Amino acid sequence: MGVANLSFSIGTFSDWYSCPQIEADRMLVPEAPGIYAVMDRETGVLIYVGKAMGYFKDRPRGLRDRIFKEHLKPRARGSALRRYVAAELGIPIYRDQANHQTVDGIHEESISRFLGDRALFTFAIFPWGSVPGAENAARRELKPRWNPL
Repeated sequence: MGVANLSFSIGTFSDWYSCPQIEADRMLVPEAPGIYAVMDRETGVLIYVGKAMGYFKDRPRGLRDRIFKEHLKPRARGSALRRYVAAELGIPIYRDQANHQTVDGIHEESISRFLGDRALFTFAIFPWGSVPGAENAARRELKPRWNPL
């Protein structure tokens, strides 16, 4: 996509993909644990860095699970990225009955459209135990607009 590599002390983000690209070819998103970054392609600004590690029931969850089941699914409740997009768009965020932050369902399409039109994703694989440290290093050093450390 013509986006420069972003390096931090323990890794590099390269190979940026749009939502339509990764939706068309899920294999672009690694199954492994790791971290990911999101850039606003209109402004060229790094907006978010997140991590993918953990378990769902007895099955490990990696980057592909995190991206497709949380961020690209139209449900802000499970996605801090989608809630940051909502805030950027001026969409109200509230707490549901279970005390989770979410948005009214009528706004999910606007959030998905923003991600589809403007977000570029990149991924960096790390061993399970290194993921939190890698995310912290990337957030501290690269200072994404929405969630710096």
